[in-house]
Amino acid sequence: MKKIMILALVVASGFLVGCGKETVTYLECTSEVGNITLYYNETTVYDYTVEDATYDISVGQERIDEYGLEEYLTRFQAWFEETGTVEGVSTGVCEKKTAER
Repeated sequence: MKKIMILALVVASGFLVGCGKETVTYLECTSEVGNITLYYNETTVYDYTVEDATYDISVGQERIDEYGLEEYLTRFQAWFEETGTVEGVSTGVCEKKTAER
């Protein structure tokens, strides 16, 4: 009986720890002139980080409302890679990623 209770406790503990993790999806854009990371879910960008750059999340939301999240991310990536230039050479790179936290 003790073995069953211990096993049940171990399984329940593992379940609770596993439930605490969430998968985060983001578009990470880096260049020599600045970096922007957009965190998004199925419908919208809900957070972002910037380094040596600016981002207006309300304007981003307007564009998402206009043509949808996937199209917005595609256009944002193209824009970033086009404008992340140094002396005429593009240094901008964007990559979609996921991580657990």
